[in-house]
Amino acid sequence: MMIDKESYNLTGALLAVFDNIILTALFIARLYRRPKTEYILGVLFLFSCFPALFLLIKAHLFNRPFIYHLQLILLCLFIIVEFLLDYLLKIDFRKNKIITTPYVALSYAALGGMTGAASYTGMKWLILSAVTFLSVVFLSLYVHIKTGL
Repeated sequence: MMIDKESYNLTGALLAVFDNIILTALFIARLYRRPKTEYILGVLFLFSCFPALFLLIKAHLFNRPFIYHLQLILLCLFIIVEFLLDYLLKIDFRKNKIITTPYVALSYAALGGMTGAASYTGMKWLILSAVTFLSVVFLSLYVHIKTGL
């Protein structure tokens, strides 16, 4: 399957913004103690692994630098860790700093890195991705302060 560079770039930008919006909504659901909504939004986030893998597999076609590959690998790794901790093993890890600190670092690296992927589509997508990423960071910190989770 052939994909043109513009569509490829747009897929990366859409993925970055989609993930940030989904996680922003997830944190709002957590803040308002809506566990079913949070669960559904989390599952939607998990499915974003498929376009991330697609982008990673096709990255060589567009001569993407190592950092681009790393951004996608970090996103996939974060989704896998999220799946393992929250959905498969169902570990209540958010109050354990030994697990939470690297988890949060990985999440910020993965989501922030995708801002770089969005930049290939232009300044508007870069700004949109950066703003939505900052909303995730702000809400994650706010929810943690308010709920301890």
